[in-house]
Amino acid sequence: MSRRAVADGCDHLRETTGLSAVAVSGGVFQNLLLLDRAVTLLEERRFTVLTHCPRRGTRRRSA
Repeated sequence: MSRRAVADGCDHLRETTGLSAVAVSGGVFQNLLLLDRAVTLLEERRFTVLTHCPRRGTRRRSA
């Protein structure tokens, strides 16, 4: 699974449901490199992203 596939799938679901919050946890998202890159791309596409752990090297933003 690639970060672009995750983001493209989320874009499609937002278009059909109107939801813009995404929870990424477990499974492939235990890979911190994929998690970090997917979250970055989702945030660039203006999703609210919920994760199972804080990302290192980033600052927390208030919503």
